[in-house]
Amino acid sequence: MDEDATQVMNMVENYADTGKQLEDVADSLCKLALDNFIFGMEAANLCSKMANLEIEQVKFRYSILKSLQAQFVNRETLKKDNTNSWLGLVTFLVELFSVMRTQNGEILKALVKPVFVCLTELLGNSTEEEVEHCIHELKRRGRFLQEQDGCNMDKVILCLRERLVDPETSTYVRCLLLEVFEMSAKGWALDDDTKAFYKDIITRY
Repeated sequence: MDEDATQVMNMVENYADTGKQLEDVADSLCKLALDNFIFGMEAANLCSKMANLEIEQVKFRYSILKSLQAQFVNRETLKKDNTNSWLGLVTFLVELFSVMRTQNGEILKALVKPVFVCLTELLGNSTEEEVEHCIHELKRRGRFLQEQDGCNMDKVILCLRERLVDPETSTYVRCLLLEVFEMSAKGWALDDDTKAFYKDIITRY
């Protein structure tokens, strides 16, 4: 465990004397993750390290999942009122699914549906910013998501293809989509020449 994570763990253990306080910590981390999707990646790592904390029979893992579920259910409101929080939710979901495990070391199956629902919604009737964000998540975690649930990942790729051929899609976004589409076809890894090609094309727009 790195020094910063150890410090946070110690702070939580010193602050949270009751189960209610541990739930408050989970709610606060979730809120911070939604406020800033870049922090969401770090927040997921912190949650992973605190997953087994338990106070007064309140488990941190359960508390963070409960808080996240409430935000997922409320995602339509987030989309309308605060796009940054909506994008933050997606990043936090994807990253938490990627790094947090059960006490037995298994993936959190409760997050499978929310993760793939959010990714497909980002590619649906959405803004250019939302599509870019989905591409960002797929480039980071596409391989892992494919390994965990190939069937749902195929649905995401189908949505990606539909957005790619949509006449309303801008040339810039089409280039971004094409790069991820090629990544998925090549095991989520591109050689340096292909990366350079897409970088050159994308920077023109």
